[in-house]
Amino acid sequence: MLSSIITQNPWLGSTYQRQGYVFPQKGHSKSAASLFATPENGFAQHYLFWGDGNIAIATSQDTMNWTNTGAYLIRTRSNSFDSHLVESGPTPLRLKSGDYLFIYNSARTGYPSVKPGWQLQYNFGFTILNGSDPLQIIQRSSEPIFSPELEWEIGNVHGKYLTPNVVFLEGLVPDPNGCPQNVNQTIGNQFAPNAECFFGVYGGADSELGAVRIVSSWISCLEVGTTCSKGSECCSGLCFNSRCQ
Repeated sequence: MLSSIITQNPWLGSTYQRQGYVFPQKGHSKSAASLFATPENGFAQHYLFWGDGNIAIATSQDTMNWTNTGAYLIRTRSNSFDSHLVESGPTPLRLKSGDYLFIYNSARTGYPSVKPGWQLQYNFGFTILNGSDPLQIIQRSSEPIFSPELEWEIGNVHGKYLTPNVVFLEGLVPDPNGCPQNVNQTIGNQFAPNAECFFGVYGGADSELGAVRIVSSWISCLEVGTTCSKGSECCSGLCFNSRCQ
């Protein structure tokens, strides 16, 4: 059940106050990311992107009482890395373009493992949310930007790891060190001038924690014609690209 907690001092554990279930009327709810209205973004309301299966939209005027709109921000896609389910990752982060980078977790079937009845593989995908209307998706990744590769992410060792083939992003912040000088090796020379770097923490095989750098950038659609990389449509004059290290 999705729950909320508030504090005026996040560094002091005794100041946290439990607020209870966000949707007490629902029998099941989880995996939410909030996008709050601020003077900088000028939103008229706060947003909560939540749910596992498809990512639903809830709104609020006070961040305490949320109304589920019944609409969805992101749905699963057949024959894709996110065909089985999608779930919210960390809160969307504002880019220098004014738009928002929203990383979501996803799963697809067809990956048998030593865990009885478990055939899912989890991956990261990304969307770019319009900076003036975050319910409008400017671009969505056509391929995963991060998949299980390391032994402790694949976790296909009976009794050592809980859930094989799972990577699940939990937290993401702007990298305090900025981007490395060789960022072009990750994002490509064309995208390097506008590159922004983020530091994230993710789970592997539901057993371990790892760190990841996510690099996001954009170029003008005029530089790539009418489509973005890997088949994504080009919208709002910009073509976005996100990669993991």
